[in-house]
Amino acid sequence: YESVLITIENVTVASEANSYGEWTTATGLSVDDKFLQDDESYTAPAVGDVYSSMTGPLDYTYSAFKVVPRSAADLAQ
Repeated sequence: YESVLITIENVTVASEANSYGEWTTATGLSVDDKFLQDDESYTAPAVGDVYSSMTGPLDYTYSAFKVVPRSAADLAQ
């Protein structure tokens, strides 16, 4: 299912971004900021932040699935 565009709802941030810009949700799903690095309107989330929804293609790298939001607009608070 890699590259399928998905939307998840009621997302709670469970960990801060690691050195690769990846953070996890309370459900254990990883989120990668690969497309957000040059988006000036994006700020890295803090633990406990809640998003009403998050949209992005599903990616599979380093033996893990990740959601990769395409822009800050994909992170709805």
